Amino acid sequence: MDKKALREKYKKIRANDTNFLLPFATLEKSQIFKDAKVVMGYQSINNEPYVPHTITGKTVVLPVTDVKKGVITPYTFTSLKKGTYNIDEPTGGAQYNGKIDLIIVPGICFNKKGYRVGYGKGYYDRFLKGKDSITVGLCYESLLTEEEFQCEFDIKVNYIATEKALYKVEI
Repeated sequence: MDKKALREKYKKIRANDTNFLLPFATLEKSQIFKDAKVVMGYQSINNEPYVPHTITGKTVVLPVTDVKKGVITPYTFTSLKKGTYNIDEPTGGAQYNGKIDLIIVPGICFNKKGYRVGYGKGYYDRFLKGKDSITVGLCYESLLTEEEFQCEFDIKVNYIATEKALYKVEI
């Protein structure tokens, strides 16, 4: 099945899930989260698992999308405003160029090898390439699949957090 078909299949499954807070709650209990000082989150859309944009004791950065360059860039912020693709983006902050300890990666679904189906623009794969941060995909258990769909440009995450468990991805 191609990624476009997978996207549609799993978006329909995700539309019925209401456990918005639980995948992040699983991650929040983990040592990798507790050890992280700087966390890159995302603003949830279309039934994605929720990630709070303020976390006590942590510096949180959020992505700003540059459609012309095809990249996302982390920013600090004091507030949010509607940005690219009608997703809330940081405002009142600055581009963040320091070390990000933990990057929380959105996805429509993830396979057990750590690869994801996103919205098809490749922003996160380009951003993650060469990063030494710990990466965690947030996903509902119903969207964790055995299906093989990765291609040569896909970057896998180190962990997947669902409402049931935090899974370490095997190399």
